Amino acid sequence: MSDYRVLVVDDEEDTLELYRQFLELSEEIMLTESSPRKALEHLRRDSWDLLICDIKMPEIDGFEVIRCGMDFNPGIRCIAVTGYGSEQILQDVFELDCFGYINKPFDWNYLKLLVKKALQPKVVPAKRSGRMTKKHRKSTVKKKQTPPESL
Repeated sequence: MSDYRVLVVDDEEDTLELYRQFLELSEEIMLTESSPRKALEHLRRDSWDLLICDIKMPEIDGFEVIRCGMDFNPGIRCIAVTGYGSEQILQDVFELDCFGYINKPFDWNYLKLLVKKALQPKVVPAKRSGRMTKKHRKSTVKKKQTPPESL
C-alpha cells in the first residue's frame, strides 16, 4: 500500500489521532486534516487515491468535501464516516458512489479492511467486441431436440 495517498478529514482531533494509530500508515502516505477548508486545498493541489471523510463537520459538509474530492481527483475512492447515521445519509452516500460507508463508533479492524480493499487496483472490465468466437458459438448453439416417442 506504500504507493498510495490517503487523506483523512475529521473535525475531531482525537479521532484523527486514532486514525493515525490504528491505520498504521506513514506520514508520506496518510495526511490527516481537521479543517474541511484545508482538506479542499489538499484535494485541489495534490493527487489522492483515498479520501476518508466525516460527514457532519462545521464550515463545510463532508458530502461537499467528497464531491470536490471526486471532481479534483477523478478515480479517487471515498469512505464516508458519520456518527449520525440515517437513511438519508446512506442514500446520499450511494448517490455519490462512495466506496464505503461506516458509522461511528466503528470497528477499527473493519475500517482497516475497508481501506485495504479501497487501495487495491481497480479492475476495468474488458471491452467486448460483440462478436462471438468460434468456441463460444459452438457452446451456445442448441442441439436439435428430438420429439418423444409416442407410446
